[in-house]
Amino acid sequence: MLKRNKAVEVGLVNGAVGTVVGYESNHSGIQHVLVKFAWTEKSVPIARESCTFEVLKNVFYTRKQFPLMLAFALTIHKAQGLSVKTAIVDAGSTCFGSGMVYVALSGVTTLSGLHLIELDRSKIVCDKKAVTEYNRLRQRYTPHLGNIITVQPTDSNTDVPESDSSSNLDHTALHNSHDSTQDTGGQLAIRTFDCCEIVSLNEESQSAICDRLNLQLFPAEDAPMSRSNSIVSKKLQQLIYINTNTETDIKIKNISGDGNCLFRALAYAVCRSQSPHDIFRQYVVNHMTDPQIEHKLQQLFTGETHNSHLLRMQEPGCWGTEQEIATVAHLLQCSIICFSKYNNNNQYCMQHFPPHFIDRAECITNVCCHKTIYLINNNGVHYDAAVVTYRNTSTVKK
Repeated sequence: MLKRNKAVEVGLVNGAVGTVVGYESNHSGIQHVLVKFAWTEKSVPIARESCTFEVLKNVFYTRKQFPLMLAFALTIHKAQGLSVKTAIVDAGSTCFGSGMVYVALSGVTTLSGLHLIELDRSKIVCDKKAVTEYNRLRQRYTPHLGNIITVQPTDSNTDVPESDSSSNLDHTALHNSHDSTQDTGGQLAIRTFDCCEIVSLNEESQSAICDRLNLQLFPAEDAPMSRSNSIVSKKLQQLIYINTNTETDIKIKNISGDGNCLFRALAYAVCRSQSPHDIFRQYVVNHMTDPQIEHKLQQLFTGETHNSHLLRMQEPGCWGTEQEIATVAHLLQCSIICFSKYNNNNQYCMQHFPPHFIDRAECITNVCCHKTIYLINNNGVHYDAAVVTYRNTSTVKK
């Protein structure tokens, strides 16, 4: 490993790793060590360098040495910025800093080249200040994306009995996670649940919306659950408990994946059936032409022109987007909470679309008190519906 910046413009910097292929010498000894770096066509001659330092008053020592060191093994900090084809990584209990495990793993260019001798999942953490800054920038420039909410990974999250996910909440893990979310996205979640109902629409609210939109309210049914949905519902339960100290039951309705999933999920949340999804789509498209919100939608959601977007959205099978979610929230005068997976580490963020989202993203505490609809976006391209209820009828909102 090179220990000095020799030629920054060609990558010969402190930390660059190469292979010693030879040396150049004369009668006075070795003058250069020849090092071949992966990105250089020829070997690079590395000469001795002098370093002078004062050890006592007016007593100076000068040291001459090659700015090289053996690099059979590197610390994660020293390997930061390197890209290697293969590496043996110790990501165990000795990792101590935020992002250390990420630095170690991301330096390997292929999964087949990564060899883990130890992995401590509790050490896979990000800097709270970084999450806070991400959330500040999101609120300022892309409020429709919502805030990142971090939840500590626990073993119980990865192995949930299919029969009853709600009865296996690890309250100790939840309380420990509470402290980790207070300084980041957890604050947004607390404000959200202070301004909207914890539970989903009840029958009275569903009936009122159906009467207003001339829709049929179908009989209640039990939402079928799958193992993957049990895991997701437990994560949502944890998030709600962390921020409200309220225990809930969550059922996830598997929505058909035919391109109409967003409208099917919304129809199920309101009508308790997916069948009116085509009517829901037309209501949304028509509402997007309302002069009071049309211009605001164009400003808030950039991309294709508003008219071309409306024409496209009229077609059955055209995927709905956040623009449609914000419109539905305004149309129904409800908060829509979208629980979304945002990376491959089973981390989720909560996006909140209040009914006034098109005018302002933030709610006003002690003023806003919205009814709530929950959506699940587990893979980035498909929406399911979630029904959140209190664990027992005696539980009330905090």
